[in-house]
Amino acid sequence: MDPEKGKLFFLETFVSEKDMVGRHLVSLAPEVSCSLDDKGVRYSIPEDYYSEKEIFAGEDDYFYEQLEWFRRFDRLFKDKVAFCAKENLSLATAHYYRVKCLIDGLVLSSRIFSLVLERAGADDVLYAALEPPEGTTQSVYLPFNEQKAVLRPLAEKICEKRGIKFAKLDIPAQRAETNASVLARQRAKDVLKMLHAKSLYRLFKYAKWNSVFAKKDGIVPAIMSLHAGSIPLDELIKSLIKAGGKVLLKEGTSMYAVDGIFEKMILDLAYLKQRSEAIKVEKELESVYEAFMGDKYLMGWVNDKCGIDVSGVLKPYIHDLVQNISLSNIIEIPLLQDLYNKEGIDFVVARAASEKETVASLLAGARGHKRVCLQHSSGAYDSKRNDVIEFLPFDHYFTIHSEAEEQARAIMKNDYLGSCNIYQAPYQMKAIHKRWASAKRDNNLVIYIPTKLFLGYRTFNSYLYNVTWY
Repeated sequence: MDPEKGKLFFLETFVSEKDMVGRHLVSLAPEVSCSLDDKGVRYSIPEDYYSEKEIFAGEDDYFYEQLEWFRRFDRLFKDKVAFCAKENLSLATAHYYRVKCLIDGLVLSSRIFSLVLERAGADDVLYAALEPPEGTTQSVYLPFNEQKAVLRPLAEKICEKRGIKFAKLDIPAQRAETNASVLARQRAKDVLKMLHAKSLYRLFKYAKWNSVFAKKDGIVPAIMSLHAGSIPLDELIKSLIKAGGKVLLKEGTSMYAVDGIFEKMILDLAYLKQRSEAIKVEKELESVYEAFMGDKYLMGWVNDKCGIDVSGVLKPYIHDLVQNISLSNIIEIPLLQDLYNKEGIDFVVARAASEKETVASLLAGARGHKRVCLQHSSGAYDSKRNDVIEFLPFDHYFTIHSEAEEQARAIMKNDYLGSCNIYQAPYQMKAIHKRWASAKRDNNLVIYIPTKLFLGYRTFNSYLYNVTWY
């Protein structure tokens, strides 16, 4: 049966063929498109209804407007929270990447849905999505794939404004079975944890026995590393241990001294909300949240950019950011400052500032200009978004090759960035060249690897590719 004119069916997930009858199908995910192709079912995708130029119109102006939006959000924290004022914390900007991803995703998705509805002549919409798992929370730091939860209520809001009939179809999510092999792997992990397997692994990885015979030759810095497992950081940790330096490593909420043969935990930030000082901060943060939701230049700005009132969609995410995540940051920062002083930490080293676990550690390292970023990758593209997260939170930045160093120095001339010293540490490129020279390759093989970003959830002011780029 041919679809009736004006009847659209948005598909985040595949549905039975009987549910598709009489509607024009719009696939919102590659896996849905694949299933429809396999069954020979006709459908369209959102990109059929708009051009990239349309949805990214005005993005340079948007970037600077949004920077001012973050500054206003920072000022709100300082006006309402005594600790933020005392420490001059830019707490909203400290979460720039994940907040920008959410806000930009709402704005871009609003533009896309509006164009699809208009150009398809929609008057009746059905929207299929998986039922959210029990206990689902809403946070800017959820895995990107779980933040698709914003799309359906956003589409519903747009349909409501346009007078378009809207209905939902919830598809039960398949629960993964817990089989014997899964249980066996979990038991093995528990046993390895009890045997301090990570400590044993790092003993060999960093050749820690060298620390026993190390003689400090001159000044050897003490560092707190917020990441491990990348070539530049692992090389740095290994060389410092060999030279007799102090190395602390943060894993989740725990800090470990890893420079000796035997590792030891020196601080655990878990359960800090139970501290008595949290009660006062909670009340201050409640006033931040309430002021944000009522501020025409904060919540109102997002509404204006989306063209509809999205306060109901955004509300739980702002609540979690302000009253849960920011609370943890404010409680953790003085403890981390004390730890840095007590342990004589010279530098706090990371590969990026986009993760929740890095925020408090980097803010605590602002005293004494301790913050160091070791570049984890480079590319021949313009990304103002990445400039903010890679340079603004740091005092020192080490690039991975000479071209990247030249690019970084050019980027630092932009007036929206602060002061950050640029250097070069080519550990990563040397290791890659060595592996590339010895690797066996099939020049006819192409591998497509989906990223952790769910396709279609994009931001302004970065590299551009759409859901069908492959």
